[in-house]
Amino acid sequence: MVDLSVVGVFARDGVDTPVLMLHPLGSRKVVCLRVSPVEAFAVTMALKGRADGRLAAPLAAAPEIFGAPVFFGLLSHELMIRLVDALGGRLLAVELPRLEGGEFTAELVLKTPAGLTRLSCRPADAVALALRGGAIIRISASLLVHAEDMDVVMGSLSEYLRAAIEGNILGGPPADKAELPADAAKSLEPAVA
Repeated sequence: MVDLSVVGVFARDGVDTPVLMLHPLGSRKVVCLRVSPVEAFAVTMALKGRADGRLAAPLAAAPEIFGAPVFFGLLSHELMIRLVDALGGRLLAVELPRLEGGEFTAELVLKTPAGLTRLSCRPADAVALALRGGAIIRISASLLVHAEDMDVVMGSLSEYLRAAIEGNILGGPPADKAELPADAAKSLEPAVA
């Protein structure tokens, strides 16, 4: 498995949905995942460090309902992390182990009172959970053949975004890693050789 950092969620020329960009550490490649606007919002909120999942301002499109300001409540991903914690568990890692039907799959690696558990989920949800729960994000090394050349991807972004991403990927510190207990090492081996 190869560790990934989250670059962000962006609009690319010629792509009709938001793209979640993940960077395999130590490379000049990016893994691009198409995500829905709702998933893009969840990942962006997690990246912005809004641990409580609330926005500071009411929704612009519907500032009031029955005379009261509308605020987002606790986001589902934050609720899930709190639920896992409350039940004595911990999200250790998110893994992208294989492709199915041309799409990346994702698995959550959880340490629970009953032992290590893996749960399948959508990649964007997995990334949002990893960001909120402080878990590492990894991809099977065999899937890096599907990563795109960073320079080509950068060409599909605005100059402002290119400069920001280059600074983040090449000049920023490595992504924080969750400390993994010794018994988790085996669970983090590639699911598919």
